Amino acid sequence: MGKKTTYEKMAERIGTLEEEYTERQREMDEQQKDQEKYRAIFDRNLHCIFVHDFEGNFLDANEAFLNLLDYRRQEISSINFATLIDEDQMPKALAAIEEIKRNGFVKNFLEFKLKKRDGNYVWVETDSSLIYQNGEAYAILGVARDITDRKTTEKSLRQSETRY
Repeated sequence: MGKKTTYEKMAERIGTLEEEYTERQREMDEQQKDQEKYRAIFDRNLHCIFVHDFEGNFLDANEAFLNLLDYRRQEISSINFATLIDEDQMPKALAAIEEIKRNGFVKNFLEFKLKKRDGNYVWVETDSSLIYQNGEAYAILGVARDITDRKTTEKSLRQSETRY
């Protein structure tokens, strides 16, 4: 009686499938926890965090970034950094993208003057790096902080020094 019956084979297969299902469910639960942790870090960060593709189309941004520029979350996919950056700063932005593609990150903090939704400007200091998906460079992750007050103070100081 060394041969297993069809019923025994089926029962074994069902047992294997149940184990595989349980393992897959555990992996999905872990991925869900990781995703929730990522969203919490991303969304609750006080610094501006954004993700854009290599053409400058924004893929995601946290509330700090959206609030700084006065945009809503549903508008993020229609924004390109070219619409936010002053024309004279575009060469610096494009050079930064090339450096990120080459090195995986920007070596120094960069300052950009960004146009808000209402047409006013804010200054930010940024740091950016590549995001990989399945081993391939996928997009650029940027972290920025508002330095408008500092830039305004520096400008006032320069004007004061010029007068005296």
